[in-house]
Amino acid sequence: MHAADIIFRGGLAATLVAAMSACAAGPVGPGTPPAGAESGVAAGMARIGDLPGDSQYQRFIVKYRPASEPGRSSAAVQQRLDAVASSAGFAGGPLRLEWQRRLAVDADVFKASRPLDRDEAAALMAQFARDPQVEYIEVDGVVTIRQGVDVPPVKPLGDG
Repeated sequence: MHAADIIFRGGLAATLVAAMSACAAGPVGPGTPPAGAESGVAAGMARIGDLPGDSQYQRFIVKYRPASEPGRSSAAVQQRLDAVASSAGFAGGPLRLEWQRRLAVDADVFKASRPLDRDEAAALMAQFARDPQVEYIEVDGVVTIRQGVDVPPVKPLGDG
């Protein structure tokens, strides 16, 4: 094995450890800061920072804290969705939120009755984030690798 390969692999390992540590630390970037300390439990995080302004948003993922009623029972989630929708008051007209399914991570996917622009989606997410029983809310979307990211191939171990 050449010294350059050892240095490359060592640098790659250090980069992977740093990236995994950053992922484990949770979301980074702009969002709604936790609030609601009056109950002793901080409200949730709204991951708003990455919403492009020219898109429409209709599906969201909300995770309730495990000790909360909606966190324990998916049947209680629709009642929460109805309460948020009735108090939303968007300019585009009334909004209905429909529960879709519970994910393996105990978060719930729901769909808005109409597409929301960035400002409406951010307002809806902020409204959920103010609830101390919400752990986080985010847009349900496809995550992809950006085009143009150049990752060098890694040689299998043992190739000299």
